[in-house]
Amino acid sequence: PGRFGSGVAGRPSVPRTSSGPPGELRWAGVGGSVFVSDPKDDMFVVFMVQTPSHRGRIQLELKTLIYQALGR
Repeated sequence: PGRFGSGVAGRPSVPRTSSGPPGELRWAGVGGSVFVSDPKDDMFVVFMVQTPSHRGRIQLELKTLIYQALGR
């Protein structure tokens, strides 16, 4: 579960079905764009794409690749 405020969703803890760490801020657009900020790793991502029918799969794969590159 996440919490929303200031226009973004925050992740206070890690649910079993999640790919993000605690403290992550994120927002996903209906067309597939995504913003992710991870203060712990001093990292943010802005991914702009228009793929409404594949947005969930692409967003999950993008985050997986980013965190793998960071050694997580």
